[in-house]
Amino acid sequence: MVQLPLKHGFSSSRWRECTDAVLEKIPGQPKLEKLRIIMLFEADFNYMLKLVWGWRLVHRAEDEKLLGHSQHASRPGRQCTDACLEKLLLYEHALLTWTSMITVDNDARSCYDWIIKTAAMILCIAIGLPLMAAIAHNKTHHGMRHRIKTRHGSSKKSYQISDYKPMKGTGQGSGGSPAIC
Repeated sequence: MVQLPLKHGFSSSRWRECTDAVLEKIPGQPKLEKLRIIMLFEADFNYMLKLVWGWRLVHRAEDEKLLGHSQHASRPGRQCTDACLEKLLLYEHALLTWTSMITVDNDARSCYDWIIKTAAMILCIAIGLPLMAAIAHNKTHHGMRHRIKTRHGSSKKSYQISDYKPMKGTGQGSGGSPAIC
């Protein structure tokens, strides 16, 4: 059943229901800028995202050598400690050889929330994602109805994106977001 939307580019109505779990980053301080929103997708939709984007697409990009050497996140056989060790060795080498260097650390804070889905899907298609899978992904996100859930309960009303109120991002909690980012 998961393969059908990928082959035909449609979106299940169940997939377009999402619960936004709102968590406090600092317990007891529900400040708006200190809230984390995790999107809880339907299990089979999230499985499809992990399978197609998180597994197949990443491995294809790895096999085709389309990822940069310094890109460590979400790649098979790489861990965050690898990036740390590589950076440490680079600093040590510069220190020992008296080489001047500048490093730029990009904090990808909220990076999944700022992804422009259409542009991301075009890049994924260039790597080898089937067109119908990208269409199914965008149809699902564009038609998704969100309900908010906090420790105080769930909302009875929902909100939905539209052409007039577009929403960026593939969502914190998405099985495809790490690979898409």
